[in-house]
Amino acid sequence: MKDRAALRRLFMAVPVVPDAPLLDLLADGRSHFRGDKIRWVVPEQMHITLKFLGETPAHRIEGLCRVFEEVASGHAPFSCRLEGAGLFGSRYAPRVIWVGTSDDAPLRAVGEAILESAAVSGFPRERLPFVPHLTLGRITHLRDKQRLTEWITQQRGKPFGELPVTEVVLYESILRTTGAEHLVVKRFPLSNISNQHPSDHVSTSIR
Repeated sequence: MKDRAALRRLFMAVPVVPDAPLLDLLADGRSHFRGDKIRWVVPEQMHITLKFLGETPAHRIEGLCRVFEEVASGHAPFSCRLEGAGLFGSRYAPRVIWVGTSDDAPLRAVGEAILESAAVSGFPRERLPFVPHLTLGRITHLRDKQRLTEWITQQRGKPFGELPVTEVVLYESILRTTGAEHLVVKRFPLSNISNQHPSDHVSTSIR
């Protein structure tokens, strides 16, 4: 039997400090669908997930931190945009409301480097390609799916703020009855101190 106390539910992400347009979108969604069952994100916990590591033995965290520190050191700080909205799941059973990104080549590069480093370290990549997004809400039950589709369509192409990215963060997700609580395990500044290409920073593995 697994020792649950020795396992920590981890993920790597870019923290997001929301600008007014994103907070307005969140408030509009809450108001528009107040009769539906949607778990809306808490503004203080907004982020863009780079890699969900899942339940991880505590003794591996130090080694993972070395890996992710090396990745972060190969990338410079950058900015991208939060723009538009969409749904994960089918049109008949939407599951997640998300906000997308644009001008995001550096974000995708950092995400790919994290994914490759994690894979080498024993955390396999998912089958789906990496698509940067901010989860706005998780849907449990909707009375009118068409209404949601129309609301999402209205958000297409809308700007929701600039996103300056200066670090990536290892979080622990603690599941509570009121929802998940995200605690910072360690921050990794994007320092660009290496002369090597960022793709060279994916070979370190841990055991």
